[in-house]
Amino acid sequence: MANHFFYLTAEGTGAKTIGGLSHNGTPCNGDNFSGIGKDKAAAIWYRALTTYMTSTTNYSSARTATLQAAADLYGANSQERYIVSKAWAAVSLGTALPDPGGSTGSPSPSPSGSPTGNPNPGNALTNGDFEQGATGWTQSANDITNSNQQTPHGGSWYAWMMGYGSANSETLSQSNIAVPATGSPRLTFWLKVTTAETGTTPYDTLKVNVNGATLATYSNANASAGYVQKTIDLSAYRGQTVNLQFAGQEDAYLATTFLLDDVSIG
Repeated sequence: MANHFFYLTAEGTGAKTIGGLSHNGTPCNGDNFSGIGKDKAAAIWYRALTTYMTSTTNYSSARTATLQAAADLYGANSQERYIVSKAWAAVSLGTALPDPGGSTGSPSPSPSGSPTGNPNPGNALTNGDFEQGATGWTQSANDITNSNQQTPHGGSWYAWMMGYGSANSETLSQSNIAVPATGSPRLTFWLKVTTAETGTTPYDTLKVNVNGATLATYSNANASAGYVQKTIDLSAYRGQTVNLQFAGQEDAYLATTFLLDDVSIG
């Protein structure tokens, strides 16, 4: 598996001739992508091997190690790290990360709407539908995306959290949100959960935190065929300025993906 992963990372998929010999990088999932070259692939593997891997490292841990090594060398939102995740998925380990450049093989379209201000009347959040890309949000990974690998609830942009199939955590947050001072303010959003886990034990979670307090927790046990609207009462924060955070946590085995869209406070 590791040899197949390395070849796909370096050379990508498809038939080609290397050193006068015919090769075919056949993926297990039918994917199609270009490699990053053997020099970059070797640099990532060497850093992962010397910095993060141990005598007990298994394939899942090797995936985590190479993703971290790629982030160290080329950046967390780099195309190199993305291709590493694609290569692991192509050998049936984990799920590919969102494309940092948008849809694979084509330039990422520019986010629509005004780059500043709140384009959603009645919504205390800035850019709650993500159609302005990352405007207004702070993300620990490249969660906000218009990748065509998943489907948004509305528009073209959405937040794709987790889905690594290995131990990882991510956060997506917005600060200084003015909760309405009248009525019954609430947080609403659309959530789609897909998972390789089975049963009702919450192995992988997405927590909704307001000012550091967890108001709701969703997990692999909340898997659904499509988006489901979630509502959280914010009456306790009426008239206050708050910080909102979505915090994802995934265990070492089997992937769970949390898709967020159309987030609103009003």
